[in-house]
Amino acid sequence: MAVGQRARKIKFLSGEKQLWQPLMYENDIYHCGHRELCVPSPSEQKLSIAETYTFGAATSRNIEGRFLYELIKGEPQAREAWAAIAQYNHFLVEHQELYQQTAPVARIALISAEPQNPLADEFLKQSVFFETKVLAHLDKEVPLDRFKVLVMPAALPKLTAEQKVRLNTFTAGGGVIIRDGKAEPGIAVRAEAATGGPRLSLEPRGYVLGQLTRKPDGRTLILHLLNYDHQIPAENVKVRLDLSGLVDLPETNDLSRWEIKVLSPDAGAPQFTGLSLHGGVAEFTLRRIEHYTAVTLSVMAGR
Repeated sequence: MAVGQRARKIKFLSGEKQLWQPLMYENDIYHCGHRELCVPSPSEQKLSIAETYTFGAATSRNIEGRFLYELIKGEPQAREAWAAIAQYNHFLVEHQELYQQTAPVARIALISAEPQNPLADEFLKQSVFFETKVLAHLDKEVPLDRFKVLVMPAALPKLTAEQKVRLNTFTAGGGVIIRDGKAEPGIAVRAEAATGGPRLSLEPRGYVLGQLTRKPDGRTLILHLLNYDHQIPAENVKVRLDLSGLVDLPETNDLSRWEIKVLSPDAGAPQFTGLSLHGGVAEFTLRRIEHYTAVTLSVMAGR
């Protein structure tokens, strides 16, 4: 079961563009095959939409070939997929604030020379908050000094003189560079420890992936949770969100002043239990994550 392939692609493309440029890509390959030859299931339609918006992009969805043919003919499979698209698009319109003017909180940057990066897959599976910096475009997208840790895989090309200068400037400013060497185990844990946070723990992990974003004023954080198991909802997921390390957000030192809301486009009101807000750590249990759930943490009005 592929976890986060679109997320990895979006993170790489983000590292190639300038901050002011929007990101849209063509969503044409699904688990079932090429878009012209198959009809993606409702689960896959929902997850692909949620994944795209969670990681800060938009997709061009061209309905053609078999999907279009079956939709015109009124075939149940195509109608169900179309209804799934409408359901999730409606949620996005209703809750635009979850995706507009938001940015990832990651303090880890993974240096990549090309889209296929095994370390990116590993970080995604472990829900480690990170972004990708493309080696050839270190001067684009988010500046290096926004990060605390840079992770450099072993298979990178030889660095140019300009790239060495940028990396030396990063370390001179207090940044940490972790070199992968021979794909050492536990590198994700090392990177998280070096940043001091934030970090996310999910139990049981299963196929659930997390991403944390925030509004520009830092008074609202959004935790996005995606379940990549197309058949089985994730149930009774214990969430532990440690916001340590967000040094520019003093409010995170005391989460008792924050309120939490849970939203989902899936059927049934999402529920959570066992809420604990202690220091900079939020803990709670989500009863069910069918495909996608968003958790907002906001400083209470008047605080």
